[in-house]
Amino acid sequence: MMLWPKFKALAMLAQALVATQMLTSVDARSAKGDKVLVVLEPALNRASYSQFWQSLEARGFKLTFKGPKEEQSPLIEYDEKNFDHLIMMAPSTNSFSSTLKPQSLVDAMSSHQINTLFVMSPSISEAQREFAREFDVEFQERDTALVDDFHYSPVSSKHDHVLLNISSGLDVEAPTTIVPAQLRTSTTPLLYNGIVHTLGENPYLIPVLHAGATAVSDAVTVMDGAELLNKKKKAVVAGEQAALVSALQTRSNARVGWIGSEAMLRDDYWAAEVQDQDGRSLKTGNGEFVDAFTAWVLQETGVLKVVHTEHHRVNETEPRALYTKKDDVTYTAVLSQYSSENGEQSWKPFSANDVQFEFTMLDPHVRASMHERAVTADGLATEYDVTFKCPERHGVFKFLLDYWRPGWTFIHEQSMASVVPLRHDEYPRFVQGAWPFYTGAFTTSIIFLAFCTLWLSSVEGNKKVVAVKTKKTQ
Repeated sequence: MMLWPKFKALAMLAQALVATQMLTSVDARSAKGDKVLVVLEPALNRASYSQFWQSLEARGFKLTFKGPKEEQSPLIEYDEKNFDHLIMMAPSTNSFSSTLKPQSLVDAMSSHQINTLFVMSPSISEAQREFAREFDVEFQERDTALVDDFHYSPVSSKHDHVLLNISSGLDVEAPTTIVPAQLRTSTTPLLYNGIVHTLGENPYLIPVLHAGATAVSDAVTVMDGAELLNKKKKAVVAGEQAALVSALQTRSNARVGWIGSEAMLRDDYWAAEVQDQDGRSLKTGNGEFVDAFTAWVLQETGVLKVVHTEHHRVNETEPRALYTKKDDVTYTAVLSQYSSENGEQSWKPFSANDVQFEFTMLDPHVRASMHERAVTADGLATEYDVTFKCPERHGVFKFLLDYWRPGWTFIHEQSMASVVPLRHDEYPRFVQGAWPFYTGAFTTSIIFLAFCTLWLSSVEGNKKVVAVKTKKTQ
């Protein structure tokens, strides 16, 4: 009994320590977790990107730095994630440790939804180019960079320190979840010094930022005559074809981002004062743009979830496993959107007018737009519903909610129910469409009875009946 006060005191001390840690710690603003593995090659100085690291840590992320060839704990171990996100800043590295092999990265992205940011440079290795091709992204050759002879900072005589206006370089397909509205109208230029890439036909690719109309991809090293002749034979990548920042979201909702300039993340580019070719002093907006782009890649924005779905017959509340043909059925879905505004993380109602529902068996038999009904009682989600009539075909059907929009996490929610014919005692006594047959049957019966009556009553009455008597002979 004397030990009880000591145990009680220790328990109170532990609770106090936990409470203190909760108050002093910063919750991650990502919907998927806060553990980030940063793979940084030795050629890049970690201290040169201090503002980028501080930005991530201020948003609640816990950074772990490793070298590309350094043996480390794998991203996935015993089917559990050791890290939630990956930042690959090893553009010139040709070989990686066993835990960072391309096959391991693809498996981590597809099966465990690990978000990945690739940061490249003109010194890109062939291994990095080959891996980007897996996503239908083609980077230009090593030692090439974006060059603009009309919009540049005179720091370099090669005009490869390009000043790019966001409004002119932003792709028309870039959603607002990646580039918010305040950045779209910003007049602050971006300072870009890096390589360009082109995008293929992958439907999951999202172009974000491209070069200006006067910018081209050109070599930044001195070439001999043979190299110049070989260069002339290749197509020139310029203007909107020269992608600078791109994104991709897999079917499993893992997000991938590519930035062709590691210099964009450096401290001397983050929010620095630069001069244009006319000598005017400008402040770069690299920090704001990188923050917005990494917020999407790390799933701080554009995240949706289905709270729950339900289906039932009209004027009922309980779902059924069996519905009858021509039943009026109501399908309801509750959707919520992740929000990390002002340093606070919460789920809030999601409003859209393009949420679509399908009632399908191999092919959709019913396809209809869902209507936004109301915000839930807790104020954290929005209810959508649609009422439809079951088709006149029996079988197993799926209630399918498929919402695929660029910049938002994909929603694929389904449930099953059977549609059966009417039972023998559920058919109506008289079918309205069969009245011509009923009329024909009744008319035939009445005419037959009338004919029989007339025939029986038509015997001649003036004929005499003669009785014949026969004699019985003996």
